Amino acid sequence: MNVRDLMTWEARTCHPDTDLGTVAMMLWNQDCGVVPVVERGTNRLLGVVTDRDICMAAATKNRAPATIRVSELPGGLPRSCFPDDVLRSAMDVMTDAQVHRLPVVDAEGVLKGILSMNDLILASGPAGKRGGPAVLDSDVMRVLRSISKHRQQKALVTAR
Repeated sequence: MNVRDLMTWEARTCHPDTDLGTVAMMLWNQDCGVVPVVERGTNRLLGVVTDRDICMAAATKNRAPATIRVSELPGGLPRSCFPDDVLRSAMDVMTDAQVHRLPVVDAEGVLKGILSMNDLILASGPAGKRGGPAVLDSDVMRVLRSISKHRQQKALVTAR
């Protein structure tokens, strides 16, 4: 089975100049946990914004989310996968990166969708997404256990 068989093909996106208040409302309205950041015009993946990113930015900058732009967040290209990747390979990337959601891109880095833990869970078990188990429960639990491990605690940085 390939990523394309389970991924969510449509994802709401934002741009580097979008404010975090708008991104927070996108997360709320779409009932999702991540909004991909794409380059305007090309739809190339630049990053992702999570609800945690918004909370941490508001707290560390001591500003309202509506006054903070996505471009002000620490960034870097997130881990991703391709639609034709074998599902097991994408699950290994999620495990290694400890992420619940993995952007799916084409060879040029253009966003095609998202593969989420939710997609994997709904595809597992006796009723699976397509009427039968597409993903073993044990594989889903392996990924979930791994991404749920606590990372080493970072020191709290305070302004003086």
